[in-house]
Amino acid sequence: PLTMVSKTPYLTVKGTWEQIGQFVVTISFPALRSLSIHITHLGDNDQLISEASTTLCMIADHLPNLNAFELSCVPGSTRYHTSRQQIGNPPPLELPGGTLDALVSPIKSLSSLRILSIFFNLYRLEYASEDLVNIAEVWPDLEELHLAFGTSDAMTAEDHAPATIPDGIAGFEAIASL
Repeated sequence: PLTMVSKTPYLTVKGTWEQIGQFVVTISFPALRSLSIHITHLGDNDQLISEASTTLCMIADHLPNLNAFELSCVPGSTRYHTSRQQIGNPPPLELPGGTLDALVSPIKSLSSLRILSIFFNLYRLEYASEDLVNIAEVWPDLEELHLAFGTSDAMTAEDHAPATIPDGIAGFEAIASL
């Protein structure tokens, strides 16, 4: 059955970082162009960026022709979900070393990306204007960028100011107003 799946250009996979990584390296998907992964993070938040990096490196190594990539991650902790039910929406979870640049670094070799979506809604993921400029430089043909994550209370409006986009970077207009 998986040999039939390997001919598809679109794939959505759900699981843990480890499960997704193992899946990607054991199956051949030569026609795959669009990958959507939905992660339930079961480990310590201190390890999330490290675990993500390992899995994202596997994806970049084994699926180099992706032109669309969606990454969604939610905590699997029952403690967090219980607190959400009891107090409504608690603040985003701390993510040591959690920066937008640290998250996208392992997939920078995916030179054909046209669509990149990152959804870490329940986590605090820091970013700066330079991160958006770096994304534009790494993927000059990027047409869509979708970002959703918590930010630090300490960040100011200036930190959230739109990036100054260098001239000549095509396709970045879609995210220039972030």
